[in-house]
Amino acid sequence: GASRPPRAERETSRAVGTVVGCPIAGYLLTHCKQRRVLLGAVIGNTVGCFWFGLAGPEHSELGKWNLYGAKFLIGLTQSAILIYSPVWVDEFAPPEYTTQWISLLQAMVAIGIMLGYVIGGVFTETFGPTYWRVAILLQASILFCFIPLYMYVSGKNVNAVGGRDARITSFATAHKARLLADRQAVRAASALEASGLSVSDSSDGTGLDRLSSASGNAGSPKRPSQAAGEEADCSSAVRLIKSPVYVMLTFALCGLYFTVTGIQYWITDYLEQVIGAPKDKVLTAFAITSCTAPAMGVVFGGWLVDRMGGYKDESGEAVCTALKVCSWFGVGALAAAIPAALLQNFSWVVGSIWVVLFCGGALLPSATGVCMNAVDTSMRALASSYSMCAYNLLGYAAAPFVCGYIADEVGLVWGFRVVMFVSGFSVLCICGAWYAALREYERSLALSQSNESESLLTSQQQVAAAPPPPTDGRPAAAPATMNRGTESQGLLS
Repeated sequence: GASRPPRAERETSRAVGTVVGCPIAGYLLTHCKQRRVLLGAVIGNTVGCFWFGLAGPEHSELGKWNLYGAKFLIGLTQSAILIYSPVWVDEFAPPEYTTQWISLLQAMVAIGIMLGYVIGGVFTETFGPTYWRVAILLQASILFCFIPLYMYVSGKNVNAVGGRDARITSFATAHKARLLADRQAVRAASALEASGLSVSDSSDGTGLDRLSSASGNAGSPKRPSQAAGEEADCSSAVRLIKSPVYVMLTFALCGLYFTVTGIQYWITDYLEQVIGAPKDKVLTAFAITSCTAPAMGVVFGGWLVDRMGGYKDESGEAVCTALKVCSWFGVGALAAAIPAALLQNFSWVVGSIWVVLFCGGALLPSATGVCMNAVDTSMRALASSYSMCAYNLLGYAAAPFVCGYIADEVGLVWGFRVVMFVSGFSVLCICGAWYAALREYERSLALSQSNESESLLTSQQQVAAAPPPPTDGRPAAAPATMNRGTESQGLLS
């Protein structure tokens, strides 16, 4: 049977580093300024990438452990970026474009991974098997350019806790100053009038009061340490577990990342050893597939869900609609995964994998957004850290290791089939999240109707209990409509 490639073991060490870093990053992102945490993460990730690209020969014992250590550091430091990215998008994106922003975020991740695959493959085929390091060093150089950006960017554009409030405060202060200037100008112009109160009407006062209230509330935000002290305990984990939408979508995305990572690490060996395709043909076909399918999928899926109303509203109906769309995309991915696992034709396998990656990318933005939106705002950084732990442990780390073990024991064919069939587990979890969201929406709708009925009944009882108007022996005045009708008849006569 096929043996597990060293790159799969290195990927496992990176995923383990991310799992270790997720609770640390979640704590730091909750207690500290997010901009400073991200700056430290980018610096550490840059160091890890340079270390990985310049480590000694991978065939020596020291070089092998250097590569494992570098990969662990990369996973450890990138955990903060992975956790905070969806939280930042969900907090700062305009409501009507939230899904598209998450789509672009996911598209950039997929494009970056596949560009690294293509660049590494091209340099390896052109110059030799050790030139895969060029792609890593290029990544490290690009990351190094982001360090000054995180050093000098304003915290109000990065920090979810306090940053948005700072922007509201700045806007409220500037707008209030403009209103006060206009008010003084109007008062000066109308000083000669006897009334002189025209500019002090209720609309100006109300607007200023609203801005003052917004400014006051924004100027004294709840400190991150206070929010963390309330939520970062065992009860927070219990509350997350009791959210069926959050739990089901987390497991669904674990299955999705398992399948995508398994394809990334095993498709080349599968197409060469099982299908018998030449290496240059395999590299070209998978480079085109991996660069086009996920990117097109996330953009199309985000656009479609936004066109249907997004995944955010007060009633919960938008969540049900978004999860319904995700379920159908999941069914499409499963329908394409079956022939990819069973057929032995190069064109059919590559085409089926393209559909799997497209449908998986299409459901990813909405599923990620709904998963984050299923919990309270104060718990989203913590929920994101738990989710990222699960993604790396059950998805990124498990895929190369588990499938490599199966390939060693019973053959590469069954290892690749396991990768494909796990997509069925993801579909079941997404459908379960859809069902849970639908039940929650029905309960909230029934509760709302019940409250409206009680309010209407109370109003009717108050009207019925009201005392009749006093009478002094005179007949009640006719309604105005009747008086107008009598006057019209008199005019006509």
